[in-house]
Amino acid sequence: MDDLGNFYKPARTSSTHLAVSWKGTVRYILPMDRNAQRACLSLFKPGRVEPFLRLQTAFPVITGAVPSVESENLAWIRSLLPSDALLSCSRRGAAGPWSKDTILLLSKEMEPKYVVKAGKGPAIAKLLENEAGWLKRLGQNRNLMMHVPRLLGYDQNPSGISFLAQEVLEGEMSFELGQPHFAYLNVLQATSHQSRRYSESQFARTIASRLDDVESLLPTEWAIRLRKASYAVERLFGDSNMPYVIGHNDFTPWNVRLAAGRAYVFDWEYGEPESLPLLDPLHFALKPLALRVAPPEMIARKAAEVIRQCKDALSDEYCQNSSAQTLAYYLSLCLLFVWADRGIQKVDPMLKAYAPIIDQMSM
Repeated sequence: MDDLGNFYKPARTSSTHLAVSWKGTVRYILPMDRNAQRACLSLFKPGRVEPFLRLQTAFPVITGAVPSVESENLAWIRSLLPSDALLSCSRRGAAGPWSKDTILLLSKEMEPKYVVKAGKGPAIAKLLENEAGWLKRLGQNRNLMMHVPRLLGYDQNPSGISFLAQEVLEGEMSFELGQPHFAYLNVLQATSHQSRRYSESQFARTIASRLDDVESLLPTEWAIRLRKASYAVERLFGDSNMPYVIGHNDFTPWNVRLAAGRAYVFDWEYGEPESLPLLDPLHFALKPLALRVAPPEMIARKAAEVIRQCKDALSDEYCQNSSAQTLAYYLSLCLLFVWADRGIQKVDPMLKAYAPIIDQMSM
């Protein structure tokens, strides 16, 4: 089992938490209190792993769960937040330059109270600063403020630890792209619509700068693939004007909660002021398929279905040049991944799923 990260530490006596693992890696740090454990797991939704986590908390000595307590870094975060939160629990982030922990703070009734995202290093600080900026901006818009969580705090300390805290969003998760999602997208896009040629857009400049930056670090096949796709996107858009809107850029079922017919959207770390209108709905429907490396034909059929939905639910202007927007989605998402990873350090299911589609559409 690896270390406990930056926000908890082992404790031989007076421990309040248990660090539990999956496949030899600490994934969750849970309170010893059983009611608090249930509250934490209900929000984290670990799925098929949950029985193994519960087994470790029930038999910590036998299973190797590590007794622990909150560290000084978490005490610092608590000092900057309202004092009405009691026990905490944490889900460790996956390894990588953008790895961070999600910490849940509970009320005295053992209900989820605040969500804290925290990590160490400049990459994490930049992501959380971006999200804080978006939550502030959207929270000041009377049409959008009810769709995003309330920001409680963002800060960074001299040791490089940064955090963002927000209220917990209640609701259910759904993998079906439906009316509440489109109602939210219509409001978001209407408040940020601007029209220009692709070649003049910040979106195109971001694609170009990231590709130039990472191209030499990529395997030859991926360097050629992304370069061809960028040329194809430019050709497909041509000189026509396109609407550009605020993009969430990680609009997925697990980043949206539905309640009372309304979509509540969180995790704005990758938000951009200028994105193409179809990218968020395409990502919502296609990312779950890509993660299980669905066949290209299945992904292509789903993309076509989403475009038909968008034509029914969004402005006609937002759905123009749908083929170009679809290829731009595959290109921008794969490019973001390899750019952040400084090349391809591991075989990612999304890259594997989208590669043949990019090749086909770039011909």
